Amino acid sequence: MTLSHVTSRLGLFAGAIAFTSILGTSILGTAALQAQAAKAPYYQVELNQALSSPKNKMVKGSFFRCAGNTCISNSDSASAKNMCVWVAREFGEVKSFQAGKRTFTVDELAKCNKK
Repeated sequence: MTLSHVTSRLGLFAGAIAFTSILGTSILGTAALQAQAAKAPYYQVELNQALSSPKNKMVKGSFFRCAGNTCISNSDSASAKNMCVWVAREFGEVKSFQAGKRTFTVDELAKCNKK
């Protein structure tokens, strides 16, 4: 086997590794996006009054999608207490507020709506 044969085989091997790496990253990246899209929303909000039309808005780093009297967001960009206050200011009085597994009490909701 000559040096040119060895060099060409190494080139093919390196190309195969690069392709596999790119393909693997693409597949893993797609799977991660699908998993994120499938997970339950972090913030789940029920408003006292339904909105007149759907509203999508960034609130202090979290993107909220609202329709009717429900708003949801997949990201947890701030403390739950602060986010509840900001959501009440942006969308109206909050009837129920859930951040992850934490559900706000009646007293906590009153504080959200007061500020």
